[in-house]
Amino acid sequence: MIRIFHTRSGLKKAVDRSAGGIKDIALMPFSKNSLLSALKVSEGIFKMDKSGETDDFNINNIININIFIEKSKRDLILMADEELSKIFNLKLKPVNSDNFSICVKTYDNLSNDFLNNLFNEFDFIIFFLALGAVVRLISPYIKDKLNDPGVTVIDEAGKFAVSLLSGHIGGGNEFTKKAANFLGAIPVITTATDISGRFSVDMFAKKFGFFIEEAKTKIKEFNKASLSGEKFIVYLNEGEWIKRGSGFNNYLKELKRHIEEYSKKQDFGFITAASKFKESINNYFVNYDNSRSPSLTPLNLIIISRRANLEELYEFNNFSDKHNINIAILRPKSLIVGIGCNKNTDFNEVEEFVASVFDKHNLSLNCIRNIATIDIKKDESGILKFGEKYGKFIDFYSKEEINEFMEKNKIRENNTKSLCYKYTGAYSVCEPCALLSSKNKELLICKKKKGNVTMAAAAAM
Repeated sequence: MIRIFHTRSGLKKAVDRSAGGIKDIALMPFSKNSLLSALKVSEGIFKMDKSGETDDFNINNIININIFIEKSKRDLILMADEELSKIFNLKLKPVNSDNFSICVKTYDNLSNDFLNNLFNEFDFIIFFLALGAVVRLISPYIKDKLNDPGVTVIDEAGKFAVSLLSGHIGGGNEFTKKAANFLGAIPVITTATDISGRFSVDMFAKKFGFFIEEAKTKIKEFNKASLSGEKFIVYLNEGEWIKRGSGFNNYLKELKRHIEEYSKKQDFGFITAASKFKESINNYFVNYDNSRSPSLTPLNLIIISRRANLEELYEFNNFSDKHNINIAILRPKSLIVGIGCNKNTDFNEVEEFVASVFDKHNLSLNCIRNIATIDIKKDESGILKFGEKYGKFIDFYSKEEINEFMEKNKIRENNTKSLCYKYTGAYSVCEPCALLSSKNKELLICKKKKGNVTMAAAAAM
């Protein structure tokens, strides 16, 4: 199997076990002291990666570290090569393994092109420089909190590590804390929800892999509400998690544990039963209508659901303004779409067909975690574009892997006279690929076909 990730800098191949993603990290030292700090951070990430510790640098990620040094600073380049050999006990450079690589790269100067590429290609950037200087350098390339990389600034002496940019969605705050720990430095986090110990909807979504609909607006509204101590209800309907797999209970426990941390500090509820959810909403309506004060604490609802249309909201959605209710929809990235198509099938045809099937099953496209198909389709632009728009990665399986899986699990009759077998050498494509990638034994959506496209879907285990 070949797994191709959609990264900031384009498509990248990865080994099967790298399910978490690819983390591209740029370290920017400008002196001997700061180079030593950069090397300590690199060593710390390497050790953490190998330990399998659960965070942004665990064994499920591929970590690529690039130490950038200006070409004119030959002494720093030589020092970096020598120190890397000592740290990693390797004669060959760059250090490279299935899950971790580190290399030294050079640049001419801090030109606009170089800095722009740095922002577009890397998930995390550490500048070992004065904070003011970094602000002036990066200001032309800042977009928004949903797209910027995490940027950390560490001073020349390695005493302070400041989270400067994309602290939540970009992971900058957590990355800064880790880097500070490796150096024995003081982490400086200035995000309001972090320093006050309040719930943050974007950190919640990042931790559990949720897609936030209307993210820019909802992050601002809900984090402001959290800081104000307003009432929150987080609702996940257990009933919709059919064919959910044995890992669901552990997932639910972790969700509850995370929310309980904030329940002690503010009015926070977590509901998993539809009846309890409706009861809570109705009680709020009654309290609101009976209240003589229009300043009754607003209600903030976080709905975690794969359903495209949420029937539970129909009863009160039109009255949300009147009753002072704010709603955020979070989509679990948990669905795998197996796709088969004829050669040169257009992206629009793939998208329209999958969207129509999802609509019939009342599923949101924002819940797609990844696409899966046969490896002979690895250059199909329609599939690649669809995967880039909706998924984190695409899994490509060989005909041998598909056929072996189908024979072993006796999925259905293996027809060697079918058109699929004639053109691909596989008994089938969309169904077995969805199951292989999801590691599930049951399909959520069985094979559907229209025009040049076939598709099936499964839920991740």
